Amino acid sequence: MPVSSLTAATGVAEPAPPLRSRARGRLFRKYAALLTGLVAFVLLASAVPDAWLTYRESQSALLAIQRARAETAAQQIWLYVREVAGHIGWMTQPQWESGPIEQRLLDFGRLLRQAPSIAEVSHLDDAGRELVKVSRGGPDIVGSGLDRSDEAGFQGARAKRY
Repeated sequence: MPVSSLTAATGVAEPAPPLRSRARGRLFRKYAALLTGLVAFVLLASAVPDAWLTYRESQSALLAIQRARAETAAQQIWLYVREVAGHIGWMTQPQWESGPIEQRLLDFGRLLRQAPSIAEVSHLDDAGRELVKVSRGGPDIVGSGLDRSDEAGFQGARAKRY
């Protein structure tokens, strides 16, 4: 039997553990590592599909929330446009066109008071020249004759897109 160490108190040598018990310890560690690895693999194999499904569900929920917010925003924009169109609707009546310029200035001023979101109102003739302009930030202009026929708003109105 080989001598492994001397004890300090007695000075007698302790016998080394037998080879068979050391081999059993190494075999136990191998099986324990294999079993731990197998359990970890099974846990990972079951966790990956769950994680994927959770990810897909959260993406679907997020998409539904974004869609609902977009629909709400679209409805608010539509209501806003409808409100502004209601404010300016009475100004597009045929009898309004025949009134004096002073009446148009008063009507434009009233429109700006009723609809704070409108910052400027212009009246153009059929050729796109400016007849009257009332603005919140600037002076009222009558008969400037400014040619605005190239602007998208005038061209759209002529094509009845607005």
